[in-house]
Amino acid sequence: MTQSLFSLRRLRSAAMAALVAIMAAGMWSCGSEESYSPEIAKALDRAARNRKELVEVLEHYEDEPEKLEAAKFLISNMHGHYSYQCTELDSLEMFLAQLTRKEVDFFFTPEQLKRWEKFSLINLPRKDDLRSVSAEMLIENIDLAFKQWKERPWNKDLSFDDFCELILPYTISDDQPVRWRRMYAEHYNHVLDSLYQGSDVLEAALVLLKHIESEKWIYNDQLITPHRTATNLFNNRVGFRRDWCDLLVYAMRSCGIPVTTDNILFSPDNNHSYQWIVVRDPITSEYYPVGLDDYIPDRSHRPASPRTTGKIYRQSFARQDDRMAALNDIRSLPVRLNNPFLHDVTSHYFGHNEATVGIRPTDAKMMVYLGLWIDGSWEIIDTGRRDGDRVTFHDIEPGVIFVPVRHTTERFVPCGDAFYVTHDSKVKTLKANPDRLVQKARLRRTRPFTNVLAMRLSDHISGYTLSASDDYAFTHPDTIFRVNDNDTIFTDLLNISLPRDKHYRYLRMSAPKGKRFTIGELDIFDDKEMEHQRICQVIERFPSEFEPYYLQDGIATSRFTLPADRSFFTYDLGSRPAAMASVSFYTDKNFITKGTDYEIYYLAADGNWTLLDKATARKTYIDMVVPGNALLLICKAGSELKGQAFIYKNGRQIYSYDLARLYR
Repeated sequence: MTQSLFSLRRLRSAAMAALVAIMAAGMWSCGSEESYSPEIAKALDRAARNRKELVEVLEHYEDEPEKLEAAKFLISNMHGHYSYQCTELDSLEMFLAQLTRKEVDFFFTPEQLKRWEKFSLINLPRKDDLRSVSAEMLIENIDLAFKQWKERPWNKDLSFDDFCELILPYTISDDQPVRWRRMYAEHYNHVLDSLYQGSDVLEAALVLLKHIESEKWIYNDQLITPHRTATNLFNNRVGFRRDWCDLLVYAMRSCGIPVTTDNILFSPDNNHSYQWIVVRDPITSEYYPVGLDDYIPDRSHRPASPRTTGKIYRQSFARQDDRMAALNDIRSLPVRLNNPFLHDVTSHYFGHNEATVGIRPTDAKMMVYLGLWIDGSWEIIDTGRRDGDRVTFHDIEPGVIFVPVRHTTERFVPCGDAFYVTHDSKVKTLKANPDRLVQKARLRRTRPFTNVLAMRLSDHISGYTLSASDDYAFTHPDTIFRVNDNDTIFTDLLNISLPRDKHYRYLRMSAPKGKRFTIGELDIFDDKEMEHQRICQVIERFPSEFEPYYLQDGIATSRFTLPADRSFFTYDLGSRPAAMASVSFYTDKNFITKGTDYEIYYLAADGNWTLLDKATARKTYIDMVVPGNALLLICKAGSELKGQAFIYKNGRQIYSYDLARLYR
């Protein structure tokens, strides 16, 4: 009897277990939370009232395992993705739209910008994606992304993980989630299909890029905004470099091209952040920049950047928890480094290296960072691994001049000597000896003259002509100067002698057909020493927004642009012959300017910039004696040390830009 009862109990237990199993299976088929992974369960808890939308997505793909995994990828990594939502951003978008209606000078006036001077993201309300995205939007996004992944021939070897990171995401960063994918696909898919039918993803990306570049985009960096929505970028094509890259990412992903962006937190070239798109190549498993200056992807070489970078970080959709765990105990970490969706890819461009340098005594627990001199302050782009009075930095660009820095109450300050790494990982330390002024230096600029600047300048002014005539019709003009195709102007001013044995009443500057005419200055002088300037009148009449005043206003950064349908302007010189013409082809404001006061500093052993000398530029350069092996800085007097650090070697200023090019 006892045995029978025992057997009955076992039978009942087995039946109960079977019933529980059946119920569990039924609950799973309905999207039971008990069946979710810890990551998904945590995301659903954080979603609060929006939980039902996310569960609806998971249930929708119950019978499609691959799409279900894609949905899980998005939901489990959604924490930390948010957007700013307020009426001010709508007004800001309308404000930017004004530039699309202009034909020239795509800039806001100081009066227009005044309203936005105090605009800040700090106090704007944020909305987490987990608590706002709809099931309808996510389902549409997943379905359309899968369609492009499966149908495009270049994706046959693209892994599911790469698809999830590079094609699937519904958002880029802090842009508001919107239903953008169909809009972009309907616009760009037929374009790409008509222009390219091959299976090479790099070729497809370049073809689509060329088409997008042919569409009107207005560059303006006067306003720094959050990442704008994909639909706003599509309809309102104006903004700065990051906006342009966002537009490219959305367009490429809508066509099944796997892309993301690589980012410089601070550029050693120009002290700004910078980004570019990179395409994942399934053939080589490398990421290649596309649309970055004049760089052309080449599978036979490591991906490269024509710009100096220091450190490069790649944008991801998935949270980089390993990296964030390593930074977890570090206090005073700037937001740009404390970003869970960036990961270090510097070694992909330059290979692995490390630099171990000494530091001055600090608190044993004090964190040491990798610092760059950025216009009046030390900014950090990475953390170091400290061991007593030594610190090691990993994967940095060879040739870029860094300084180990630590954080004080208000700012970052040097705690060691400046250094750079060579291509073979040798560390070169820069330590000035102020008691030995050993080098005679000729200083010409406050920042490097980069290849990008030279290229843009050469492309812009090639074919410009200065001609003279004694009649306004220019029936038989004399050509005074022509910029040849292979000319590059490496100075802010080009001084041209005018013939004194001939009388010219008119002087004309013209651009070749097809080029939009822009120039900085055209000054006329009565003497060879250029001390007596002649104020000349422009004969032609232009609309009021094209102001000839800028031609002789003496301001290096202003410029005169002609209407799109005009290619020249003409000066009336009057009855007396002129001796000289001084032309400034609009470049930048970083050349040494005659008559300007400058201050020259060196980085002292205590980590402070120490004044070496003051000088007024008598010509377009300054001669002086400087310490050997010193990190130097030249800036306009009173500019609060706003310049770029350099060394002086082999008779010239050498910036990080120049050093880095030596080690590539």
